[in-house]
Amino acid sequence: MTISDTRQPTQDPTMFDEEKRQAYIDKKKAQYEEWSAEIDKLRAKVKQASADVRSETYDNLERLMKARDEAGAQLKRTGEATQDAWSDLLRQTDVAFQDLSDRYHEFVRSHS
Repeated sequence: MTISDTRQPTQDPTMFDEEKRQAYIDKKKAQYEEWSAEIDKLRAKVKQASADVRSETYDNLERLMKARDEAGAQLKRTGEATQDAWSDLLRQTDVAFQDLSDRYHEFVRSHS
C-alpha cells in the first residue's frame, strides 16, 4: 500500500468555513487511519524479526509511532478549533502530518 504524500496544498487554508473545515479534518482522519493500519502491519512484521534486527527496528518504530500519536493529537486539537485558532492549528496539523509522512517513508526505506 502506498501512503499518500501530505504536501498537497490545502484549499484556502486560512478561511474558517465549517464545510471546508470538516472536509479537511475528514481527509486528515483518513490519512491518520491509513498510517495507523500500516504502522500496525509494520509492528507485526517487526515482532517476527530476529532479536538483533528487532532491537534497532523497535527504536525506529517507536519514533514513527510517536509521530503518529502527535499527528493524531494535533488533528484532535484542529477538530476542536475555534475560528480564531483555525489558521495556526491548520499549519501545525499540516506540519505534524508531514513529519509523520516523512518518518513513515524513512522507516520503510531503511527497513525494506
